Amino acid sequence: MKKKVILFIVIIVALILLVPIPFKLKDGGTIEFKALLYTITKYHKLDIESEAGFQDGLGIKILGMEVYNNLNENEPRNEKRDIPDAVMIDGRIYYSTGEKSTITGRCGNMDGYISSTTQKGSLPTKDDESNFGTDFGYQKIKTNEIEVFMNGDFIVFKGEERPFELIFNSTNDLETRTIIKAHDNNNYSYNIFSYGGNVTIKIDNVEYDLRTALLEEKITMEEIIEKANKDAFEDKTIKVDSLNDGGTNKYYYNDYTIIKRHTLDGNFDVYIGFPDMMDPDYVRF
Repeated sequence: MKKKVILFIVIIVALILLVPIPFKLKDGGTIEFKALLYTITKYHKLDIESEAGFQDGLGIKILGMEVYNNLNENEPRNEKRDIPDAVMIDGRIYYSTGEKSTITGRCGNMDGYISSTTQKGSLPTKDDESNFGTDFGYQKIKTNEIEVFMNGDFIVFKGEERPFELIFNSTNDLETRTIIKAHDNNNYSYNIFSYGGNVTIKIDNVEYDLRTALLEEKITMEEIIEKANKDAFEDKTIKVDSLNDGGTNKYYYNDYTIIKRHTLDGNFDVYIGFPDMMDPDYVRF
C-alpha cells in the first residue's frame, strides 16, 4: 500500500513538472506551453516590419533559461520603415508628395485605377498596385508624374529616379540638328537641338535615339535637366556656368555639354553638343 502511495505521488509530481499548460498571448496568436521545468513558445505575432505582417517561430526555455529561439530568423524584414504612399504604374513606382494638384480644367476621364494593394510600409510590386488601398483613379500627367484622386482631391505622385546615360556621338561638323521642335509634342513648348553630333540615351540598358525616347515618353527633358542640376549642385561631379540672362545654365560633362536656355525674352531651348560648345562662336542663340 505504501509503495502505491509513493508511486502515485511520483506520478503527480511528474505531471506537475512535465505536463504543460497552454496560454494564448494577445499579440496575434502566440501560444506558450508552460510547465514548471520548461516553457515552449510557438510564436505567431504581429509585426509591421515583417514583409508578411507577422512573425512565426519557436522558443524553448528550460528552468527559465532560453536554449532555442528562431523568431528573428524566419521572416524577411523590410529594409525601409518609412515608405510613403506609393503606386506602381507601367513598371515604375510613384511616391506621394502629399501636395494637392494645381491643375484646373482637367479631363474627367481616368487613365487607370488601382486594383490591388500590398501592406502599408511595403513597396508595390506590380502595375496598378499601391500600399494604401484600391479603387483610386489616377491620371498620367507626364513621364515622371501622376495624380491620384483621393478623398476628393488629386494628389501629386512623383516617379522614382531611374538611372540613365546620355550618349553624344560626334559627327565632326558644326551642324545644328532638331531633336524636338516646339509644339510638335504636347509635352514641349521649346526646341531641343543637338549640335555637332547625334544624341542617344540608355535606359535600363536599352539604348534609344533621344527623339524616340522623348516622343514615346520613356524619359522627359525635365528629368535630364534635373539630373544635370543634381550632378552640378548636389553631387558636384560636373562643372556648371549660370548666365545673367534670366537663368540659362551650361552643364559641362566629359563627353558633351548641355545648354538649357532660360532668358528674359522667353527662350527655353535646349542644346546638347560637344564639350567645347561653351565657345559662343559655336552656338548662336
